[in-house]
Amino acid sequence: MTEEVEVAAAVLLRGEEFLLACRPEGKAYAGYWEFPGGKVEAGESVQDALVRELWEEMGIAITQATPWQTRRFVYPHARVCIHFWRVSAWKGEIGVVAPLEHSAIAWQPLRGPVSVAPLLPANTPILKALSLPAVMAITHAEAQGMEAELHRLRQGAQGGEVCIQLRDRGLAADARRRWAHEVAALAAAHADPVLVSEDGAGSGVALAGEIGAVGVHLTAAALGCCTARPDFSWVGASCHTAEELERAETLGLDYAILGPVLPTPSHPEAAGIGWEGFARLVENRELPVFALGGQTRDTLASAQAHGAHGIAMLRGALQRGVGGGVEACRPGAEAGRRFEALALRHHTDASLCRRLAEEIVAHYEAAGRYYHTTAHLDFMLAQLASVAASVQDEDAVLFALFYHDVIYIPAHDDNETQSADLAADRLARLGLPSERIQKVRQMILATRDHASADDADTNILTDIDLASLGQPRSAYLRMATEVRQEYARYDEATWNAGRRRVLEHFLARPRIYKTPHFQMRLEKMARENLEYECKTLAARAAV
Repeated sequence: MTEEVEVAAAVLLRGEEFLLACRPEGKAYAGYWEFPGGKVEAGESVQDALVRELWEEMGIAITQATPWQTRRFVYPHARVCIHFWRVSAWKGEIGVVAPLEHSAIAWQPLRGPVSVAPLLPANTPILKALSLPAVMAITHAEAQGMEAELHRLRQGAQGGEVCIQLRDRGLAADARRRWAHEVAALAAAHADPVLVSEDGAGSGVALAGEIGAVGVHLTAAALGCCTARPDFSWVGASCHTAEELERAETLGLDYAILGPVLPTPSHPEAAGIGWEGFARLVENRELPVFALGGQTRDTLASAQAHGAHGIAMLRGALQRGVGGGVEACRPGAEAGRRFEALALRHHTDASLCRRLAEEIVAHYEAAGRYYHTTAHLDFMLAQLASVAASVQDEDAVLFALFYHDVIYIPAHDDNETQSADLAADRLARLGLPSERIQKVRQMILATRDHASADDADTNILTDIDLASLGQPRSAYLRMATEVRQEYARYDEATWNAGRRRVLEHFLARPRIYKTPHFQMRLEKMARENLEYECKTLAARAAV
């Protein structure tokens, strides 16, 4: 038997669309449409392979991706195990930063017919799973009352973005029938799919047929005695163990619900399996799995980060924005707060310090910046914290850090000079002595070429500024893509030539980093990253 090949595949999501790519001439199944990705190389994790493949094939750097499900397929030429990850955020434009390896791409609706053909056979089951909403509402009318439960369902109606599992098996048969028809009417008005809970006695199957539900949901007991998949478009099951998940896979079910994950209002004393336990049970499963138990809209991201398709809720509020989520901080909030606190150590005018902090944030968050933003400041501040004991004049280093890229215009050769001049003016307003201002100014100017300096604090600052070169490959590629976006005005040939000169300049140095701390931690990875990007740029230039 041929050895199984591990493959990483990306389901790129853009709003209510996903991406398919057409295999180019010269490859097996040329002309077939697929989810982009490629082989997991020896020593790579699936996530690392995914990051590398999308960078090489499409020129984008993944910033947010979560494991989803695994599919195994036997082709005439290979046995493959495909690990599908949902990719919801990335840096760069597909086929702009790097030439597109595929012959074409097409965005397709999540819940509509696919407009391209033929599809690579291993990818076909994924299309159905993509149409499954990420939130499942489980009805609880027997405890909450029908009117209260209808109100909850109305508030959660999302036009196909929520599916409803009609449970309430404790209701009298006639009451459950009436309730089922009410739920079906509400769901039909909002295009939300309905499944009916089946406990193995057959009443759920009959009721699903009567109201025109899209499918049935098997209880764990019904799953245990089921010998063949019920004849519905959608069939899922409740699971609590690995064995039950395997049975759901064997029966060819469309999804499973696994839990309880977290403590619930009805059983607050029960800890649940926890997110790590959930992740272990769903790893490499060949069907989408919902997380159940203690779930709200706020836990959806955590659930998906641990491999869940989505969440199932018995009591949780269904509408978006409900559940106590924290409003996202505005960009630069933390950097601004840190600078304001720093400035207040040197001047008592709180209004002045706040204005200077807002000025810095405005510069770093200006349009056209992708890498040289306040996120870069936050990263540098974290790096500085790791060497705080070695710093001689912490405030001078901090001021230089905040102002070193405050003026940044790609391809201009006087950014550092303008930044140093602006810093000198603002620090004078804060009342810093001229000698200290001059030190800050010299440190900022040193970030132009990052050469070794006689001053230890300057070497620390310039090493921190280059610390992104030594980050894991995925973070490095994200940085490289962001810098390319800042130079978007230049064509590919001009960019490649200029970028390679910069990379080769650093590689030609005996050491990229000046301080022992960063040499030990980052030197090896930085050289590997720079060499990798040089080879990638050279390959693109040869096309």
